[in-house]
Amino acid sequence: MLRDRRRSSRATGVVLTIVALALVIVILQGLFRAGGSPDIEIEPATSVIGRQTPVKIKVSEPRRGLTHVKVELCQDDKTAIIEDRSYPPSSQFNPWSEKTDEDILQVEVGSRKMPGLTGGRSPGCGGRIRKFMKSNCPFN
Repeated sequence: MLRDRRRSSRATGVVLTIVALALVIVILQGLFRAGGSPDIEIEPATSVIGRQTPVKIKVSEPRRGLTHVKVELCQDDKTAIIEDRSYPPSSQFNPWSEKTDEDILQVEVGSRKMPGLTGGRSPGCGGRIRKFMKSNCPFN
């Protein structure tokens, strides 16, 4: 009888340990859940940047949703922030919570936004965006 209680107690301890570990794993996954790289599509009105060039930018991240999007115009060591948007974060523990999967930004870029912008080819659309782009930069 005493042996049965020890075995039962040991089995209960093992089951509780496994349940506790599973719970810790679920909590950590919820806290550190990272979305993939967002898909970015850039559609300029023309293939060159002038004084005011309209650009349509579609940004999407369906897994976790968007939290922050910043559009910058960069040339050499100069940078101009064109658009800066934040979105409410989705719930970390509820994958069905409301989130912003995609946004379409209509912005204008050019020398009006960044005085001193000079002519020439883009040096590869900048290293900060290349890792997110699925295709070549439309301004190259």
